[in-house]
This record gives sequence, structure tokens and C-alpha cells, in this order.
Amino acid sequence: MTEIRRLSLSEDLTIYHALEQKKILLDALAGADEIELDLIQVHDIDAAGVQLLILLKKEAQRCGKRVAIVGGGLIVWRTAVRHGLNHPSALAIVLFFLTYHFTQAAQVDEFHGVTLYLLLFPWLYYAICYRPAFVWLPLLLILGLREDAGFMIAPVLLYMGYRTRRKAHYGQSLAAVAYATAATIILCRLIALYPPQDINTRFFNMSGMLGSLPERGLAPRLAAIGWVLLPSVPFLVCRRWALPAFLSVPLLVSLASADRSQYGLLYHYSAVVMAVLTIGMLEALRKGSEADTRSDRLLRRAAPFWLVAATAVSFVLRGMVPGAPHAPPGLTHPDARVRQALNVARQAVPSEGRLLTTSRWSNFTANRKELSTHRMIDGDQIVDVVFSDLATAAAWHYPEKLADGEFGVRYFDGRIVVLQRGYATNDNARALQAVAAPRPIP
Repeated sequence: MTEIRRLSLSEDLTIYHALEQKKILLDALAGADEIELDLIQVHDIDAAGVQLLILLKKEAQRCGKRVAIVGGGLIVWRTAVRHGLNHPSALAIVLFFLTYHFTQAAQVDEFHGVTLYLLLFPWLYYAICYRPAFVWLPLLLILGLREDAGFMIAPVLLYMGYRTRRKAHYGQSLAAVAYATAATIILCRLIALYPPQDINTRFFNMSGMLGSLPERGLAPRLAAIGWVLLPSVPFLVCRRWALPAFLSVPLLVSLASADRSQYGLLYHYSAVVMAVLTIGMLEALRKGSEADTRSDRLLRRAAPFWLVAATAVSFVLRGMVPGAPHAPPGLTHPDARVRQALNVARQAVPSEGRLLTTSRWSNFTANRKELSTHRMIDGDQIVDVVFSDLATAAAWHYPEKLADGEFGVRYFDGRIVVLQRGYATNDNARALQAVAAPRPIP
């Protein structure tokens, strides 16, 4: 049975408490399968605190465990209250932020570092509004999360520069775009994160989008747009343009992708959209709380009820946590086959050399320096280790390399195989026999 431990931190996540809190967090992770980290009493966080959270997330991923920050709505709550919203309205937006299925998809359905968007975007927005001297810290952390993060945050910085009349935000927006451009075109090529042929089409692939539409690509895109529009209706009706302005680039980049997971806002791809959607609502409600027109009064009264209703619909139709009517079984009951693959990744996959694995299993080995999936591998790259199921390895033509002794079988249980270049070939015949005469594995 999975052991879940809830851990509440009362000290600030700053450099002054980092060593003490590191020990507390790592000890808690060692003694439980899953940690729910409550940050509701944390009043301040600096770069050391964010690094500590990233370390905890990476260590959990390495050990096959899970960490959830259940107090992640704290910044959203404080921003809403400082904007002058009453407590029911602030509670409604926090409820939406924490439980809408986009958040569940990012936090529950996949282990991925970009879920920190859900912490860093609200933090950046709060800093712009109330602590402008500290904007640089969450901004730098956002830029370090993902190569295209600068594109995602640029509309927020531009809008807030116009609203606050601070020229610094225009410069930050230009710097973010410049860095994201360099990261996607130059840095990714230098570190071989993606093969050269994918660099110029991965992040805004209009031809890929148009090509995927006839192949059932239209319906998932329309569904994604619908789930974004559902909670946005009262804000759009009242012409709160901050919301579409904030969403413009993240939503456009997602929908223009040829990757079904991205244009469908599945898994971690929903994190950035959920983050900008929430801070866009905060900005829209801030404007509504300062004025007193009929439209503003309508928005203040309608938005909380609408958000609660939209969250309820999301939970019923797309909820992923236990208790949701249509929660995927793999999320409510551990999948023994996936757990087996995770254990193999931890115990049988060597730590050195370029690893080739499937997109799904790459999450189990994401802490490696050299990691490729089949669709990302460059033809010039030399693979040292293969980690996949036997059928996939056969489709990648590795039985030929087993037959000539170039690779040896390091691990094989009848379904999962780990192949290593130059390894002993004692078990090669058994794997080749299984490829030639496949049979169902219980």
C-alpha cells in the first residue's frame, strides 16, 4: 500500500533555513512513497527555497516517488486578497486553480519539471504587482524551466508594463523573447536536446498542425479550446482583455504543435496554460475590484459562482483524482506493469552512456545527461543503452545488433529488455527466441 505523508513547513523557504529544511524534506521523502507538501504557512521564498523544491522533485523522480505541493495556491490567495477581492471570491479562484483538471493533469498524470509554472507564474505576477524589485528572481527561474518559457511569459510582461507604466517590464519582455529564441535555435542544437531537423519546427509547427487536422487533430484542439473558454466566459463577456492577452502565446504555441499531447493540453502541457489563465483572471478581477461600473459589479458577483461551477464540471467529466467519476484507472490504482518498468529503470539501466527509450518511459530516466527517444534521436548519435519493451526494441531493429553481438542483453524478463553496447551476449539467444516466437506474457 502506498504510504502518503503530509508535511507542513512553518519556516520561510529562504537561504537562512535551507540546510535545516533540506534535511527535513529528504528525510520525509525517504520514509514515504508520496509527500503532500503544505506551504500555507510559508511567508517568503527565495532562490534557495526554489532550488530546494526542485531538488526534492528531482530526488522523488529518481526514487520513483511523488511530491505534491498542496499549498501552491497560497500566492494566488494572497494576490487575490491584496487585489481587494472578498474572501469567497478569492477562495473560488484558488479552488479553480488547485482542482481544475488542467492542474490535475500536470501534477498527477506525469512527473515533469514544468509543473513549476504553477508556482512561478503566480509568483512573478505577485512580484510585478507588489514587489517589483524582486521580479528578476521568478523571471530567471521561469526562463530556466524550459527553452520556450520566454515566449510564454512575454505577453504578461508586455501587458503589465503597459498597465503599470514601468519601462523595465518592456525590457524584460524583450530579453525573455531573445533568450527563448537563442535557447530554441542555438542552445538546443549545442546540447543535442533535439535533432537538427526538429529545431525550427518543434515550437511553432504550422505545417505539422495543418497536416494533423485531417487525422483526428481538429476535435482535440476544439476540446482544449473549450476547456480554456469554459471558466473564461464571465471575463470575456465583461471584456477583460488581460485574460486573452496573457493566454495568446501559450495557447497559440500549444494549438500549433503537431504533438497530440501538446495541442490537446494533456499531461504537463496544460501547466503553462493553467498558470496564465489563473493570473489573467486575477488581473481581470483586480480591475473589477477597483472600478464600480455595472460590468464590474456583474463580474465580481458572477465570477466566483461560475468558477466553482466550471471546476465542478471539470471534476465530473475530466477529473483525475480518486473520487472523480471518470478518473483513469492507472491514476487511482497503481499499474503493476508501469511499476515494474520503473523498478527496472532504477535497478537495471546503467547510469552512463546515451540511453534510447520510449517517450513514456523517458520520465523514469529523465535525470540522465544523455537521453533520447526514438523520435528525437539524431542519426549521427551513438546509442549505448536501450530500455524498452521487447516489441518496441524489435521495431527499432535491435535484434540484428543482438545477433551480431554489438549489443548484449543486460536485463530481460520476457517483456522489458535492457540492451547495452559491448555487454556479455549470454542472454542474447533467449531474447532473440522471444522475438521470433512472441507469446502473451501474464
